Amino acid sequence: MRSLFMKLFLSIWLVINLSMVFMIILAVTSTSGPVSRHRKIVREHRDLLAYQAMTMYGYAAMEFQGALGNEKAQGYIDKLYQDVGVRVSVLDQNHKVLLGEAPASRVMELVRQINTEKVRTARGEKGVLNVACRTVGPSGQSLILTGMLPGPDPDTFGPHYPFPPDLWEKLAISFILCGLLCLWLTRNIAGPIRKLRAATNKVAEGDLSVRVSPGLGKRKDEIAGLAQDFDYMASRVEILLASQKRLLRDISHELRSPLARLNVALELASQHAGEKADPYLKKIGLESHRLNELIGHLHTLTMMENQPGLHFEEVDLDALLARIVEDARFESSHKGVSVSLDSPHPVIVAGIPEMLHRAVENVVRNAIIFTRDKSEVVVSLSKAPGGMAVITVQDQGTGVPESELSNLVKPFYRVQEDRARKTGGAGVGLAIADRAVALHKGRLEVENSPEGGLVVRIRLPV
Repeated sequence: MRSLFMKLFLSIWLVINLSMVFMIILAVTSTSGPVSRHRKIVREHRDLLAYQAMTMYGYAAMEFQGALGNEKAQGYIDKLYQDVGVRVSVLDQNHKVLLGEAPASRVMELVRQINTEKVRTARGEKGVLNVACRTVGPSGQSLILTGMLPGPDPDTFGPHYPFPPDLWEKLAISFILCGLLCLWLTRNIAGPIRKLRAATNKVAEGDLSVRVSPGLGKRKDEIAGLAQDFDYMASRVEILLASQKRLLRDISHELRSPLARLNVALELASQHAGEKADPYLKKIGLESHRLNELIGHLHTLTMMENQPGLHFEEVDLDALLARIVEDARFESSHKGVSVSLDSPHPVIVAGIPEMLHRAVENVVRNAIIFTRDKSEVVVSLSKAPGGMAVITVQDQGTGVPESELSNLVKPFYRVQEDRARKTGGAGVGLAIADRAVALHKGRLEVENSPEGGLVVRIRLPV
């Protein structure tokens, strides 16, 4: 479970529900809990009512006996059982039966348990309540009244069913309400974090204008503070990158004029200088040419990163690669390097022809520079699942350390062993190619080949 939203939701919901269940169990099972206290009150009321009922019926039976004799009293007891289901027996202090039938064994057990208490009750079969209590007869003698009173079945507060019948429905409603509360709380916490994550991804993709605080409303908590810090960071990065791009654009523009004048002066100096100065002037010319190329690369990078709108057209990649490979074969002939093209089917993409030409050409030239002498550079075109065109350029050089692969598309980055600039490159070829491919909604991948050398793949949507 990787989602912070689900982790927060389930954690809070489970904690609340488990706490609620624990409190219910504690309330039901604890001897000092509300359920136990309620049971005690109900039993006390039940015993009081049973004592009052038995005393009333027993007292009436004893009055019938004193006024009308044993037969009438027994008739009253039998009639009482037939009409209301109450069975009454009157015993003396020695447990001798004076009226009614001899109590059952379970009732006699209650009689033997009476000491100082007025009444003892016990639940019998089918909800019947067995009762034994002490009272005083009409003539003042001490008597023991026993009997059985009809009662509800089942006993809601008895030991066999300690919960109310509708407890589970109430628990289900409570769980649902807790879930809704936890859902609101979790969305309140995880929602802004999701917005921060989405904004972070946009910043990583180059959209530095994104802001988070306006979408959080009137929040004043720590998350709102984090959003404000993010907005400040994005604003500062946007300003710094804009300044950097403006600086590169200005440098590449301002250096072109003095460089052009320097080349004119160099041509004039070559015409008037002697043979001794000729090697030095050629060296100056070579470095001037490299500087001119570097300024051109800077200008290209700046233009790619400041594209106000792109107007795509259909581009035949097969024909584009054919032109690039033909030029590359001519340039690589001095190293004895062959450049082959494998393009079995024509592929059409939407893009800017000049930009795609520059991107692929930079990759192919890079491969020619770093491949071994008298080796082969293979350029191929294919279609991948998902509607992507794949341009693959593979050389037969020494490759690049795995830790350096992700850095190759950074502007002016050079692998350590190439610092001597013996190749003459400035380290921006792959950077330009990567920017151009990204503007076409594609991606550039770099990896080492198992057979040796470097493999560069350009994936473009068909």
